[in-house]
Amino acid sequence: LFSVPYRALAYELAPGYHEKTQIIAMRTIFMTLASAVQPWIYPATQSGWFGTPRESIPWLIGGLGLLLTVAGLVPTLFLKEPPSPPTGPETDSAPFLQSLRETLACRPFRILLAANTANMIGVNLSFGFGSYITIYHVFGGNQAAAAPWLGWSGMVFIGVGLVAAPTLTAVSRRFGKKRAQQG
Repeated sequence: LFSVPYRALAYELAPGYHEKTQIIAMRTIFMTLASAVQPWIYPATQSGWFGTPRESIPWLIGGLGLLLTVAGLVPTLFLKEPPSPPTGPETDSAPFLQSLRETLACRPFRILLAANTANMIGVNLSFGFGSYITIYHVFGGNQAAAAPWLGWSGMVFIGVGLVAAPTLTAVSRRFGKKRAQQG
């Protein structure tokens, strides 16, 4: 309900090839900046600032929920959609199942979907296993000692993302998206 419109909207906001790339790069930068909170959630539960780890979870979740609600309301309240082009019989949307069949019949889309799925599984597994390995094998099970390390290593990941987004955008603008992806 959130991810598909969030990702698809960027392609509809700009008419040109490079402008769409720029919008997606800016979205990636702001998404990466917003994700700077995530590596510090676990260290915050271990810090004792909000009590025990069990007592701190409701406070952290409540604070993050409030932050996300406010962040979600900003574009809802302050951004206005440009006027839509006129619609007619040639621009009416197709029924859902027909659209789904046509989408899944597209081989490049299926390849992209499989690659994206494999990427997401890999990223999420590596974060989980990375945290486990850091806590139990590097710090001998000492969660409080491992927490700052996990926070800072998450910040390194975010820093790389902040550098990569504008770099890849510049490379794709200069050499084209296909060549930029191929290395």
